[in-house]
Amino acid sequence: MSKNKLGRWIGFTFVLMVIASLLLYTAKDSIIKGEPNVVDGYTKWSPELVEEFGTLPIQDGGRVKPMSTWAGFELLALNGKRKVRFESDGEKVSIGPTEWALDMLFRDEFTQKMEIFQVEDDAVLDMIEMPHENKKRRDRYSMEELQQYLHKVDALRAEVGKKPADDRDPIEKQFMGLVSNIQSYVSLSSHLTPVKEAMAEEGQLNNELRKFSSWVEQWPKLSQYLAMLSQQSGAESEGIRKVAGIIAKRVGDSVYSQVAMYPPIDPKQKSWTKRGDWLSKYMQREVPADADQIEYLKEMEALALAYNEGGESALLTAVKEFKTKAEKRMEARGEGKTMKGELAYEKMDYFYRSLTHLYWAFWSWHLDGWHQLRNGVESVTALPGFC
Repeated sequence: MSKNKLGRWIGFTFVLMVIASLLLYTAKDSIIKGEPNVVDGYTKWSPELVEEFGTLPIQDGGRVKPMSTWAGFELLALNGKRKVRFESDGEKVSIGPTEWALDMLFRDEFTQKMEIFQVEDDAVLDMIEMPHENKKRRDRYSMEELQQYLHKVDALRAEVGKKPADDRDPIEKQFMGLVSNIQSYVSLSSHLTPVKEAMAEEGQLNNELRKFSSWVEQWPKLSQYLAMLSQQSGAESEGIRKVAGIIAKRVGDSVYSQVAMYPPIDPKQKSWTKRGDWLSKYMQREVPADADQIEYLKEMEALALAYNEGGESALLTAVKEFKTKAEKRMEARGEGKTMKGELAYEKMDYFYRSLTHLYWAFWSWHLDGWHQLRNGVESVTALPGFC
């Protein structure tokens, strides 16, 4: 074979590889098509807040990575892709991993309605007796749809979980995958639950006692005081019982969080703090106070109350302050050195994907123009007397 022919074959093979990779990038986002997912009232986060929040550190699997990277893998595991698409007030909306993570933490009333749980085979839903009319065999579902069947998911999880993984049939394996995705979802959505709102309206309590973290920090003394007041009659005791009920609900809803966003005080401690059931056990006096847990709770409360009381601009300021604290502590621990590289890689990846769409838009336009030109030439050649 001549050098010219060999060069042409190499070039042709390279072009095919490029086109194949482009096809993979564009096809993966359109695997499932069906009725539009409607999430009315949604407003997009500001680009500055999305970018800043995406650079926050998070430890996962023993490695520190940017929030944007972590959220991308979480969303991909649940949704099968790194984008969430839906309609809001008649407009098409597309959000990325960091926006989704912001929604999960601060506006879970929207994420409840987003169809992000990809179910490969609806036989999984038959296991929990969940109807799926007007859905495809392989489709996506929202937490709002799954919510009333979670008790059946939990009961069946215990039953299927007794089987060795190799003994489970394909549907049971898919079911356990769905269980894992639900747990991941709840871990993130419940992360700010205890601190999302102040304990009382401004003026009803002093500024410190309006913070849930203050109640936690002073719980040994406050619990005794509350117990004493609850024995009294009248409006005061009723108010105390109300406060106790608020605390109990917040604690009960918070036991699922496994999100580690803040380095511990001790630089020798490798694992970052995760709340898990510590708060529940501590409030029941089953475990002692933990300085890392209380500090972590305070930091998360600062973010939650900033958004709740000051909106996006206040949250942006709080995110920057939190990031500065976390970076200083990471530097002392020798962590986070690869984060800048990961963020740069992500930007290049998004750039590549945008080029993919640009590429196909160009060729669609080019081919359309070529077809029009060909049709025009054919029309001219068909005229009488043309030869």
